[in-house]
Amino acid sequence: MKIVSEKNVQELFKWLRSDDLGIQLYALEGYKRLAVDIDDATRALISTILDSKSEVLSCAGCFVSYQSVESIVRQNDYLELLKK
Repeated sequence: MKIVSEKNVQELFKWLRSDDLGIQLYALEGYKRLAVDIDDATRALISTILDSKSEVLSCAGCFVSYQSVESIVRQNDYLELLKK
């Protein structure tokens, strides 16, 4: 992720505010990789995403399926973001 290598936290914050849940999940991955301190506004957005009951389209090579946000959060340990 270019925005991670550039440590572009402002762009990641924009991604958290996106209407696209897939983009929001990419932002979570970016924050996880950066391991930066998270302010209260960012923490609130992350918490809202983590609590989502939605599903996203997931691609694994030739296989496409729907995956719940809850399972993605568990698989990627995104709850750790709220502990920083």
